[in-house]
Amino acid sequence: MKPIASLSNLLELLSEEGDDDYEHIVQQIQIPFSEIKPHTQWDSNYYTRTCLVRTKKYELLLLCWESGQFSPIHCHDSQECWMHILQGYITEERYELDEDGIPIKTNTTLLKEGTSYHINDDLGFHNLDNNSNERCVSLHLYASPIEECSYYSEESGSFKRKKMSDYSR
Repeated sequence: MKPIASLSNLLELLSEEGDDDYEHIVQQIQIPFSEIKPHTQWDSNYYTRTCLVRTKKYELLLLCWESGQFSPIHCHDSQECWMHILQGYITEERYELDEDGIPIKTNTTLLKEGTSYHINDDLGFHNLDNNSNERCVSLHLYASPIEECSYYSEESGSFKRKKMSDYSR
């Protein structure tokens, strides 16, 4: 497969291929940031989730992270998720639950610009943290759209369910 050099090329491939090809597709992404930049949206309080495409088959999101922004520890509601870092870098931390249902960190990985990554519930819970001094932009592909997920509430010390929402579409 040739490198995927445009958003339109990516969308064309996603509409043609089956779920088992998503990982290979994401690994071929070489879309210039200049093409993605018009779709970026920033919020000083929270990272943003912009839905680029949502079908019954898949969902493609663009996440924009200001320095210091992070996601809570969460699952993927039994969905496969592939991520590609388009700009900057972000730290991913994985967790397993102890006997009391409390998340215990098991691994930390630095995800750099131009790299791809895969996560699902079998691999554990995780969170993403832009602990750099720069903005980060990541592209997320879900094998099926996620309606809601479980996340760990630091306040209550337990997991809660949350309906997923987008910053924009």
